[in-house]
Amino acid sequence: MDYMDEDGIKAPKGLVIFGKIIKWIFIIFVVLMLAWFAVCGRLQKGTQKVSGYVFTEKAAEMLEKSGSLTVYDLLAYNDVAKDRNLTEKLFFTDHVMLTKEPSQIQFMLRYNLMNGKIKEYTGGTDTPFVFVLKDDRGNSYRSCLTLTDSKLIYGYYRVIFEDVDLSEAEKLSLYVYRNTDGDLPELLDISTMWYSDGPAKDHELTASEKKTAAKTTDLVTITAPERKSEEGN
Repeated sequence: MDYMDEDGIKAPKGLVIFGKIIKWIFIIFVVLMLAWFAVCGRLQKGTQKVSGYVFTEKAAEMLEKSGSLTVYDLLAYNDVAKDRNLTEKLFFTDHVMLTKEPSQIQFMLRYNLMNGKIKEYTGGTDTPFVFVLKDDRGNSYRSCLTLTDSKLIYGYYRVIFEDVDLSEAEKLSLYVYRNTDGDLPELLDISTMWYSDGPAKDHELTASEKKTAAKTTDLVTITAPERKSEEGN
């Protein structure tokens, strides 16, 4: 049996069926793509383990002592350092939080496990990256506390720098290096983390965030070694 198209011309039954199959394949493809983008959007915000405020021993002691802890949410800038020969943004920050007592800044760091450079860097080592926080006064903070997690295509860090002096600094920047044994480290990324006049709003601690006060031993310390020649000093 033939079918009439809009112009009154008969179309073979097989061609009509083929057209319907193509139509449904296209619809399914669009639905799957939208679902994938939705999943990736959620994954970009991180997992519960690394997206919320994480207590350190100092913060837990402050909470126990005073019964409260003042935490601020900061803006994640994710700017690109155009003057550092960094051709690709490999690390993205989110959920940036600051406490003044104890003096601390912490944030989530996300990277794509499917990226060719990341695959090369993460192979064969448990600590592929080291982190250095630097202010505009020449001070560097080389030791941080971390949690790690991963899901599908993304790897995550929760990075916490303590005893950060904000009294005179106007800017803090994060430098991510490949963890190598040589004197000249390989700089992978730079992100602005804080401006003294940048936006900040109160963060209300959730019940799940407060529970991390009893799990401070889960945090792993990563210390970036001193280098003879390090960009950004």
